[in-house]
Amino acid sequence: MGNAIPCVFGPGEIESAPMQKQQADTIESWFDAYVTGFYNDDTFANANWKMKEDHSRRVCGEMVRLAGALGLDAARKQLARVIGLLHDVGRFEQFARYRTYSDPRSVSHGPLGVEIIGRHNVLKALDPAEARIIEEAVGCHGLLAIPPQLTGDELFFAKMIRDADKLDVYRVVAAYYTNYKKDPASFPLEIELPDEPRCSPHVVENVLAGRQTDYSTLRTLSDMIVIQLGWVYDIHFAATVRRIDQLGLLDRIMDLLPHTEQIERVSQSIRAYIKQRIAREG
Repeated sequence: MGNAIPCVFGPGEIESAPMQKQQADTIESWFDAYVTGFYNDDTFANANWKMKEDHSRRVCGEMVRLAGALGLDAARKQLARVIGLLHDVGRFEQFARYRTYSDPRSVSHGPLGVEIIGRHNVLKALDPAEARIIEEAVGCHGLLAIPPQLTGDELFFAKMIRDADKLDVYRVVAAYYTNYKKDPASFPLEIELPDEPRCSPHVVENVLAGRQTDYSTLRTLSDMIVIQLGWVYDIHFAATVRRIDQLGLLDRIMDLLPHTEQIERVSQSIRAYIKQRIAREG
């Protein structure tokens, strides 16, 4: 199972009141009602909210799948399920207020999500330790790196949601950018950066070196796609790497990029990394 971790919880953490399916169902019902409240007669906004709603539900499913691959028990699968469902809850208000999903041009959606969860008392029925795990995972899932102070349960589930989120973003990128390239004029969603046939040198070099890149320095759509490809170096569990490879997502995304020498270096590096990681961790 590679680097699977069947249990990392210590005494006095969530053992005293493990999450039940009914509690997770109640949170999902709240999510359904909350998201439904955003839809209106604005076709552009509705398309963007639908994209995030669908993404949230798929990430929820990927969290449950990953929890199974890691051997987590039923209660922890419910915890993973809730984190997956709520991880992007800040996106809906973000788009309503700013009409963009760009954090640098609006507000950081992770902390906004934590604020919304608190504002609506979504976790009031949960054990405080479970609530803290969920809030930390939601708050840090979109950061360049996991905050160093996280340990134990909070660190473990933060790693899980970052993996599941990246996996589904790859799926979204492959599908949506393909549709955009076919007919940019009628594409119904926000494209945050200019679609130019170039990639900034610092983006390519950072990805090749395994370094993070500040999103505010991105200049083109190709920059964004290359950065997203580089997320594979930040995947924590071998089960996630295997699933990304099995779905063929990275090859589909690479085909969307300009065929330049720099981009080819990135593609070769990423393919070699995936092959080595799977061979090493199974």
